[in-house]
Amino acid sequence: MIGIMKNRIKKLTSEEIEILKHHFQSLKFNNDFDLVYETQVPNTGIVLLDGELELIKKKKIKSTVRPGNMLGIYKLLKNEPSELGCKVKGNSELLIIQKSDLMEALSDKNSELYAIIKENIDKT
Repeated sequence: MIGIMKNRIKKLTSEEIEILKHHFQSLKFNNDFDLVYETQVPNTGIVLLDGELELIKKKKIKSTVRPGNMLGIYKLLKNEPSELGCKVKGNSELLIIQKSDLMEALSDKNSELYAIIKENIDKT
């Protein structure tokens, strides 16, 4: 399952990050914070701009996500529970993307967000 989750983490190009930053507000986390718990359906997509995310299974760190990655989009749009929890570490900066924003981007093939989002949900 961890391999599946890792396959659904999309490494973004600097151009893709700039496009996303133009459309979504960033949030700075000063302290560690649990974003998603195991078996929870994510309620937002996440783009890590700075800092670190930990992917957790049974209270153990299974993987670390570095800046420039997008995750949670596939599970959010498919309404599927996550196999892993996700904790943002203090002094990290994220873009939080709401499901309604994702749906809007996917409804417009001419949107600059369309390709970025579509590629992430089409991964198997």
